[in-house]
Amino acid sequence: MATSLARQLQQLAIPGQQSLKQLASTKRPSFLFDPKEAANMDIESVYAIGTNGLEELISIDGSFAEFEKILFKESCQHYERAVQMKEATEEVDRSISLFLRKLSPYFLLKPAHKCIEWLVRVFQIHAHNGDAVMECILPYYETKVFARMLQLLPLKLDTSPWHWLRPAQKSSSPLARLTLVRRCVVDPSFLHFVNELLPKSLEANRESPPNALRTLTAFWSTTVIAVMEARKVSEDLVTELLPYMLSGLKSANLDYRASSYMVIGKLVTKVTLEEKLCSSLLDAMTKVSVLGYLCGCMY
Repeated sequence: MATSLARQLQQLAIPGQQSLKQLASTKRPSFLFDPKEAANMDIESVYAIGTNGLEELISIDGSFAEFEKILFKESCQHYERAVQMKEATEEVDRSISLFLRKLSPYFLLKPAHKCIEWLVRVFQIHAHNGDAVMECILPYYETKVFARMLQLLPLKLDTSPWHWLRPAQKSSSPLARLTLVRRCVVDPSFLHFVNELLPKSLEANRESPPNALRTLTAFWSTTVIAVMEARKVSEDLVTELLPYMLSGLKSANLDYRASSYMVIGKLVTKVTLEEKLCSSLLDAMTKVSVLGYLCGCMY
């Protein structure tokens, strides 16, 4: 009975959502290994690699421990997305998004690569969690590690929001800075995606070391400044950027605050701001300065 039910569920699976057994052929998507080599690796070996990576991350940032019993528990070795109920799949996707946001500050480290290998093998994050993967790796767009992860994403279809990365994928090269900036200029939704990276990462990394998001804050400020250099600073652009600048000024994260000062500094050289907007920015900056002075006097 159970065997018959499992067979029926597999037949109903959405095309392209292959089971782990079906994927075990001559080649297998892999972040760490050659596709042919990965195809010969059993799930126990990949699990050992993934859990070892997680243990190393926990030694760096203890907040990763919460994922030991979620994405890295032993029973996940038998996980198959195609036969999961919708609610279960959505819960797994939420956990993957949170994990990748926490992983982003450590993306260049080998322990992170081990964890990604596990997530690619079992949860097929390259196929089902493209946006979450991009949130994690985009700040490193000029690195070879970014290019390696990009190879795994399904970008051939024009319906993919990331199809514009196809040339970089085909050339197996990092993304050119000019390409990134141009995309922000022509695609407001992508600029919004870039702006949203910081608030989401700050929320996910509340228990991480204070300087964990330094790469991300630098990525945000340099990208936004480059966009202002590359196009006319319109009312729409100011409206898009304003909430993130104000959030940065009020943030307890010093790197985000410094990045906001840099963006505001560029903004005021590009456009004349309305008096009300200037007052809002000055008010936020003054409060931050006074608070910083008072805190300094306490030590």
